[in-house]
This record gives sequence, structure tokens and C-alpha cells, in this order.
Amino acid sequence: MSTFSIMNNKKEEIIKSILKSHLKVDNNLFLSQKLFVAKSAVNWIFDNTKYPDVIKHYLKDVEKYLKGELLLSWSNGVLIKKKVKTNDITEKEKK
Repeated sequence: MSTFSIMNNKKEEIIKSILKSHLKVDNNLFLSQKLFVAKSAVNWIFDNTKYPDVIKHYLKDVEKYLKGELLLSWSNGVLIKKKVKTNDITEKEKK
């Protein structure tokens, strides 16, 4: 099996795992506040990185994002990360 096939299979496993753990169904509606950014980040990581250590680093950031410990966003095709401050979480919970 080629390296490309192995990496592509790993990417698909990670995306399926994210879907299972973060996708909610409510009256036939699929809900996930963070799924688009997480899935697009995983795709970008595997499509633009070939070094396992770098991939692991970015995937840890995606995990932190899904747990609410890190903010991820896109700006002109660049993945931007920002640490979540305690005040940021408190304000979101109030809304």
C-alpha cells in the first residue's frame, strides 16, 4: 500500500471519528457547531503536510478546538488558531 493510501485512510478515520463524537441529530436535523472547521482543518492538514510529527501537532489543535480550548478559523486559505481566554468561554456560555 502506498504512503498516499495510508495517509488518506488515516484522514478518513479521523473525519469519521469527529463525525461520531460531535454530530448530533435532533428531529432529523444534523447539528454540529464546529464540524465544518474541524473537517476542513483535517483535510487541509493531510493535503498540505507530509511529516507525521507536524500532522500530530495540528491534529492536537483540532482536538483542542473541539473541546473548546482553542479557536480555529480560516482567513484567505490559512488556518488561524487562537487560545481561548477564560472570559471568552464565560461570555459564550451566557448567550
